[in-house]
Amino acid sequence: MPGYFGTDSNTAPGIGGMPQQFYLGRLGYGTTIDGTYFNSTAARATPSGAVSGYWGVEGPFAGPAGMAAYDWGHLQGQTAVRAWNQNPSCCGANVFADLERGFGGWFDSQNNSHQDLNASLLNGWLDAVVSTPAVLCDGSMTRLTPGVYFNMSDSGSWFSSAYTPSQPFVYWGVGNIQGVCACSCATANCPPCNRSCNTLAAVEERWQAAVVRQCFAGQRIVIWQFWISSCGCGGNFDFSSQSGNPRFLPQGC
Repeated sequence: MPGYFGTDSNTAPGIGGMPQQFYLGRLGYGTTIDGTYFNSTAARATPSGAVSGYWGVEGPFAGPAGMAAYDWGHLQGQTAVRAWNQNPSCCGANVFADLERGFGGWFDSQNNSHQDLNASLLNGWLDAVVSTPAVLCDGSMTRLTPGVYFNMSDSGSWFSSAYTPSQPFVYWGVGNIQGVCACSCATANCPPCNRSCNTLAAVEERWQAAVVRQCFAGQRIVIWQFWISSCGCGGNFDFSSQSGNPRFLPQGC
C-alpha cells in the first residue's frame, strides 16, 4: 500500500531528505487567527492541493460566560474556516481541530474533564466547519472536510466510549497507538533527520502492521504523527495512506 509523508506546524521542509507530500499548518486558536505556527516555506515546498490547516480548540471552560459548549465550539469552527479562507497557501480542503490540554479550558477548577461538555463542544466545531462556506484556490466554493487531532492517551477521560460525532471527521492520531509509541518505536530508532537509515520503510511497516487499526469515535486513523519535535530533528513528521490532495477523507471503522 503506497503512503505519503508530510510535516506540520513550524517544521521546515527538507529535514533529512524527508518527502514533503503534504503539510498541515496552525491557523490559530480559540477565536484568534494566528499564523505563528504556519510555515510558509513548508507550504511552498508542498503540492498546493495538499496544504491544509489546523485549529487549536479551547475547551468548554474557556468560553465566554453563559455560552453553551456547543455554541462555543461552533464559534471556534467558524473562525477556523475564516482563517483557512484568509490563508492563500491553504488549497487542501481540510481544517483539523487540535484537541490538546495546552489550549486551555478542558478541565474545571477541580481538574475534572466533563465528557458531555467536551462532546457538545466538538460537535459544534464539526457542524460549523461543514456548514461555513469556503473558497478554494481556484475561486470555486466548497465546504471543508473537518478533521480531529487527538492523543488516544486522553480518550478515556475526555470522551465517552459511546461518543458519536455529529459529523464524520478525518482522524489524525498521535501517541501510543496500537502499542506503537511515537518517535523511536515508530521509526525503529531511525530518526527522520538521519539520512543513513530508512525511516520511510520503518514507518510504513508499522502503519500496516498495527497503527491502521486505530479508531476514535467511529473514525479510523487517516494521518499518523509518528514523530514529535520533542524527540529531536527539529520538527513534527506525519504519515498517511491518503495524499490529502485535494483533501483528506474520513474513514469509518
